[in-house]
Amino acid sequence: MRLMTADGFLAGNQLRSCPLLLCDDEDFSLAAQYAEPDIRLDLVDVLQAASDSFRQFFSLNAAPEDGLVAADPSLDAIANRPTAANDVSGLLLETCALTARIARRTLSGIVDGFDGAGNELDVLEIYEKTRFIGLKAWVGLPYVYVWV
Repeated sequence: MRLMTADGFLAGNQLRSCPLLLCDDEDFSLAAQYAEPDIRLDLVDVLQAASDSFRQFFSLNAAPEDGLVAADPSLDAIANRPTAANDVSGLLLETCALTARIARRTLSGIVDGFDGAGNELDVLEIYEKTRFIGLKAWVGLPYVYVWV
């Protein structure tokens, strides 16, 4: 499916290819099924926030008055939560929250591009965290891994 997007660096005819929009149910039941119990609810919230950002950007099921806001306090709280290097499920959650925050900032137009200067620290943080997350942690969640 192709979508026409608004003005900006992503303007034009885009392929709807976000794994979050293509590979899970509305309630992220796959994520809930495969995520560790201690992060299950937070992970679903993070994925829902990211999905909402993409849906609003592409105007999928969004009312015109629903503008995309650049900040989400609950998402920021998860993304900024200190996590020990041996807490793999916590690192996975925090990595997803950082990725969702990058997407939200970029799609809202606050940052010019996913690799823009405003996202630089979060990108570096993702690189740092993914060193400690093995592929086993992503079992059942390959669409989330691809999105991150």
